[in-house]
Amino acid sequence: GHHNYLVHSGSLQQQGCGTPGQDDRIQRVVSHEVGHGAVLTIGSMLAKGRHKEHVVRTEDDDFLYYNTDGTLAPIVHQLDRNEEMFSKVAEKGRLELNTWKLERYGSIE
Repeated sequence: GHHNYLVHSGSLQQQGCGTPGQDDRIQRVVSHEVGHGAVLTIGSMLAKGRHKEHVVRTEDDDFLYYNTDGTLAPIVHQLDRNEEMFSKVAEKGRLELNTWKLERYGSIE
């Protein structure tokens, strides 16, 4: 949305961002295509039906997310756009939190 507009419209450059010697400004902006960076934005892929080449369902009914080059994506953005995938992450998060509470406080309450 807004970030894409700032990057692709040239607005950042017009404001001097990326200009050497401007200590108080953004020095460098790198924009990666979807599937080619540290963050895999799954929302736009889901909308276009392009996610199947990036998402693998495992034998234990989990999901793995891959970049275009075949590497595991370290960060998956907009996962909440798919209820089934998001519920797996939320379930794991609840389990991890409850385990932490139990270890730290002796109770999950």
